[in-house]
Amino acid sequence: MKSFKYILLLFTTIITLSSTLIPSPASASGFRDVDASKYKWAMESIDFMIDHQIVNGFPDGSFKPKQALTKAEFTVMIHRLFPQLRATEPQSIQGVSPNHWAHQEFSDVYSDIGIYAADQQNFNNETYTYSPDKKMTRWDVLIVLNALFEDLGGRTEPTQGQLLSNLNYIKDVQMKKFASYDQYDAWKNAYSPLTPIIGTVGTDNVISQDLEWLKANALYTFQTQGIMTADNQGNFHPLQQVTRAEIVTILHRLYLIAGENYAPTPPVTDPIPGGTKHFIYGSGESTGSGHNLFYNDESIDFTIVLNNSLVDGEPIKKVVVRVESQQILDVYVTVNNEKTLYTYEQLTDPINPVRISVEGLPYIMVESKTRFPEQLTENGDNDAMVFVES
Repeated sequence: MKSFKYILLLFTTIITLSSTLIPSPASASGFRDVDASKYKWAMESIDFMIDHQIVNGFPDGSFKPKQALTKAEFTVMIHRLFPQLRATEPQSIQGVSPNHWAHQEFSDVYSDIGIYAADQQNFNNETYTYSPDKKMTRWDVLIVLNALFEDLGGRTEPTQGQLLSNLNYIKDVQMKKFASYDQYDAWKNAYSPLTPIIGTVGTDNVISQDLEWLKANALYTFQTQGIMTADNQGNFHPLQQVTRAEIVTILHRLYLIAGENYAPTPPVTDPIPGGTKHFIYGSGESTGSGHNLFYNDESIDFTIVLNNSLVDGEPIKKVVVRVESQQILDVYVTVNNEKTLYTYEQLTDPINPVRISVEGLPYIMVESKTRFPEQLTENGDNDAMVFVES
């Protein structure tokens, strides 16, 4: 019998955003890589996002709190958490292929704001491009959220003095002074919200250009609202890549402040029956469950959730069910409410494995039973595994 290190999941492909659909522990503390003391600041937000099924964990029981976030992953979270932001007439988004797994989310979220949330911008000729695989920085997140949330907690227009006072406090967002507007116009970063440098013109440091005001206003609003803030040393870290732990915290704070204006979604009830759930996303993946039959009611039961890979979008057409056990273990598989018995002899045949058609199905249920429970002894080889492989 193989070691129980195989009890969790065996993956031969790398999956990124698919983790947003992997089942997770009941709380953030259940993730093996979320230390309750180290991530005290993010624990409540991780739980919130799990409860609302906005993001979830990875198959190995981790949350990967340090993993950097892409524009596509960020967009899908926004799409799920704030449905009122979705455009009534979504359009194709420049730079996002119709075949991209998050194409619909980009269309829904950004059709109404266009250039203001784009990743390359030219305000002089009003052209722009989105980059779904771009790793988001803190400044990127600030600018996109500022474009999406115009009415943030009933915010009022700050004064020049308030903006400048905030900029003086934040040490790593530079102010660049220009003696004249001609000098400002010649600046390579002029008219771009994407650069964490705020241009001022004249001896009084007047923030008079619309896009410079936009940047200063976004920084001021998110700082004073407590959504995205500088650290105790006054550093905002604008070019630092945003991690999963950080983004769930930012979005949770935003959710609490945005309130009814953006129709926050209630927790979603799980439509898939069964207790323990394992997920398969695409070809070449394997998942399973197992334990010592002597101490666990002589059975192994779980539900397999079938999700198309969020990387390649290919549907799962068939799965193979097999058993590794010295005890005789038969398996019932429920497909479309039809339960079929597969015998131990079938499930251990390497030449003619049990193949089950699952195309278009959201899930299947697996139930196993020891054929001869009377043969189980405390000192016997009672370890058993049931695998489902695509």
